[in-house]
Amino acid sequence: MLAVEGLTKKFGSRRVLGDVSFTIGAGEVLGLIGPNGAGKTTVLECLAGLLPTNSGTFSYKGKQLSARRRKEALFYVPDGILPWAQQTVNWVLTFFERLYSQAPEKRAALAAPLRLEEIARSRVATLSKGERKRTLLALGLLTSHPLLLLDEPFDGLDLRQTRDVMTLLRRESDTGRTLFVSIHQLNDAAKVCDRLVLLNAGQRIAEGTLAELRALTDQYKDRYLIGEIADVDMITVSAKYTQTGRHLHSCYNFELMQLAFSSAYLRGVIEKTESLLGNGWTTWAMSNHDNIRVVSRFGMLDQLKGDDRSLAKLLLAILLSLRGGACLYEGEELGLTQAEIAFEDLQDPYGIEFWPDFKGRDGCRTPIPWSSKLPNAGFSGVKPWLPVPPEHYALAVDAQENAEQSVLQACRRFLHWRKEHPALVRGDLTLVNSVDPVLAFERTGEGDRILCVFNLSNTEASHPLAEDWRPVDGHSFTAKRAGDQLVLPPFGAAFFNR
Repeated sequence: MLAVEGLTKKFGSRRVLGDVSFTIGAGEVLGLIGPNGAGKTTVLECLAGLLPTNSGTFSYKGKQLSARRRKEALFYVPDGILPWAQQTVNWVLTFFERLYSQAPEKRAALAAPLRLEEIARSRVATLSKGERKRTLLALGLLTSHPLLLLDEPFDGLDLRQTRDVMTLLRRESDTGRTLFVSIHQLNDAAKVCDRLVLLNAGQRIAEGTLAELRALTDQYKDRYLIGEIADVDMITVSAKYTQTGRHLHSCYNFELMQLAFSSAYLRGVIEKTESLLGNGWTTWAMSNHDNIRVVSRFGMLDQLKGDDRSLAKLLLAILLSLRGGACLYEGEELGLTQAEIAFEDLQDPYGIEFWPDFKGRDGCRTPIPWSSKLPNAGFSGVKPWLPVPPEHYALAVDAQENAEQSVLQACRRFLHWRKEHPALVRGDLTLVNSVDPVLAFERTGEGDRILCVFNLSNTEASHPLAEDWRPVDGHSFTAKRAGDQLVLPPFGAAFFNR
């Protein structure tokens, strides 16, 4: 139905799309997948005629997509616009309904899944992000164009609304309508899309079904398909996509990005993961660009207050000892804390809109401090997008580089030590009975067996230890034996083999 050939787009001297090509079949739901900044919105805007291209062609049903044919063939629903902001939702929907001569039944079919009645009398300017998204989707679905372009249709929706919209989009596709959808959540894309186009740094990496993409990836060494999972039951979804060996290698989950963190909480997460995941594989993370930095987030808890540097080392050790992959968010290796950003320096639209009740996400997005002495901590010679907080200068790379007890050095040592133990990289995990605040488990594999013991508190703790467990060195942590007990210092960890 639609073919894109050699699409290239530059902003000044910066190329944001390079020779991108793909096809969309009639009645197909094609997903455009990629991380933030991959160029997904730029592809849609070029296709919709909102941006001029530097090179490339669009053809529709075998003929060039002229401006006139584009107007007849496709409708683009952008992310985050406010159409007719001072009008009510009901007014806007009625306008579109009449503009496209839609029968009342069409709008009625959208009302329940998009929960339109509850916002019908609200002015568009007053809508929340999710409400705005539902309104925009309704407008797009009320049009009569055969090809609908949707930019991040699930962004801002809760999980139930996301499922309802997925059903709605599949139903729309069943009528013969073609949908081109940009999505960054791979599990969402896999549920609603017939095929996927993978985009990264403005390049088309691959195109096909998820199984076809996995088969292509497996032809190369050191290639890895990972999906971001945002679902009510992240581990179950991770298992579904990683157990078969035909879909994803791993799924990135959010289980450790909560406000809760204790040995009991972690035991529960691990028990659930091990019972459901089977031979599948997940990827753990404690921080990302949308969350309070982990040292500050868990450092607010009474049992973990008082020593950010020791807490940072403990959290890194736990993250890197669990069964699965590990994602380190920039700054975790330095033990960076959440920054307080003045209102006038904010860049995050949510922080600006909801200040001071919600200060936004900029506090975890500040520049990496490279130098404790240079302006902007050596990150830039000019004012950066966000300021470097004063307390991060002391945590700069140059300040930690030669400090034996720094978080950076501890992180490097632990990563190097982990590689020497196959059980920690790919081995199985078995929980060991322990009493709060201690967490203990064994990792076994390839003839390697490691007992991992952690003290998730700011006070000394002990754990029973059999005599035949021998300490393993090289990981930066210290502990001592007292008879048949292992005594762990605050924020301590210990590792043994037998």
